[in-house]
Amino acid sequence: MIISIKPLMDSQHITRYELAQRMGVTYPTINNIYKGNATSIRLDTLESLCRELHCTPNDIIKEGY
Repeated sequence: MIISIKPLMDSQHITRYELAQRMGVTYPTINNIYKGNATSIRLDTLESLCRELHCTPNDIIKEGY
């Protein structure tokens, strides 16, 4: 499973720092997700991502390794 938020962030002109601030998480948390380095994600983090990026989990969770 891969979490892909870069295309949505780019289309909405949201920076990693801004997204972290909006979600109330640390910059490294968002940076790891953004770069595809996250090995897991908390459900509340996934929910916050979807709320801030105006998407569903299906829009950002992709198959792959």
